[in-house]
Amino acid sequence: MDGKVPKAIITDQNRAIKNAIAIVFPDSRHRFCLWHILKNVSEKLGSHSAYNTGLKSQLLKCVYDSQTIEEFESCWDVLITTYNLHENAWLQSLYIEHRYWAPVFLKDFFWAGMSTTQQSESVNSFFDGFVHARTNLKEFVDQFDNALRKKIENENEADFHSLNVIIPCISVMPFEKRFQELYTNSKFREVQQEIIGIINCFPVLQQNDGVIATYLVEDEVRVDYFIKEVTYFNEAECEAKCSCGLFEMRGILCRHILAIFKISRVRSLPEKYILDRWRKDIKRRYTLIRSGYDVADQRPEARRYSRLLNICYDVITNAASCDEYTEDMVEKLYAMNDVYRTNKPPHRTGSNVGVTTVDTTITGSSKKMQLGVDGTQLESMDETQPECLL
Repeated sequence: MDGKVPKAIITDQNRAIKNAIAIVFPDSRHRFCLWHILKNVSEKLGSHSAYNTGLKSQLLKCVYDSQTIEEFESCWDVLITTYNLHENAWLQSLYIEHRYWAPVFLKDFFWAGMSTTQQSESVNSFFDGFVHARTNLKEFVDQFDNALRKKIENENEADFHSLNVIIPCISVMPFEKRFQELYTNSKFREVQQEIIGIINCFPVLQQNDGVIATYLVEDEVRVDYFIKEVTYFNEAECEAKCSCGLFEMRGILCRHILAIFKISRVRSLPEKYILDRWRKDIKRRYTLIRSGYDVADQRPEARRYSRLLNICYDVITNAASCDEYTEDMVEKLYAMNDVYRTNKPPHRTGSNVGVTTVDTTITGSSKKMQLGVDGTQLESMDETQPECLL
């Protein structure tokens, strides 16, 4: 990883791994897989007489419905006291490490929508329909190729769909149109779910201190039940922050903020609310790598990329022989890149193949690039750290 550490790590609940991460990645945000924790609830608490008559629902309410740390602490105390669970060792151990798994303690950090190690997207589901318990080694090699080819075909199909199929807007709000133009279809559908949710949101101005306005948003999520969200809105900078933490955690603006934008007549969203990782018009660097499983030979940008890469390997090998050559090459490369970036070729929409995160996979990279049709870099965005490690 060239010395770069992950910003976020999701692992199973394992004390040895936890201690190791604290030593090796002290600045990374570590969380436990919530799926692994909650799947043990029935085993650890199922024998309790009130398990199906309130205990389980109270525990899940504490985990998922707590909007503030104070609410979580209060709800947890009610759970322990009501069902006399003071001596339950499993719950005691969970509470000691609650900052590693309780969502309310983690929503100030970006997780790209992930809260688990994503069992459904693991290597097991990758081979579904291709291998089984009696598959021999030779068949496995052949089926692995078939599984990988199918995955690439699915990604290319989703890429084509995002570039050529337009999902209709469900409102006349300008920011929905903006997301429609820029985001992949799958991510735009997530945005639309939040836009639909505006119907059930009822913002009330609670406080106004100059340019900072505080709204209490009642979100009717089920019959006779409201979740109250606090949203802070800076009118001067068109900046909003909600207590639900959806944008911080998943990179999608929540219905509560969108409701505030609607009543505040916000017509144009700041660029910070449009994430490059969800965009369909940015060429991902890895899509230029030739593969035996796709039609890379028919893609001119892939051929050009491969040709330039082979030449660069030779140049780098020779230039690395001494500091003088290295510095000379670096200076010339920067100069060349400035020329290509300044004299951009006519823009064409590039392909964008989705990434599926699986166990022990590092997502994110040290740099994102936008490339022209000839493989040259149009613009780059340095990132000091990879996004997330599972």
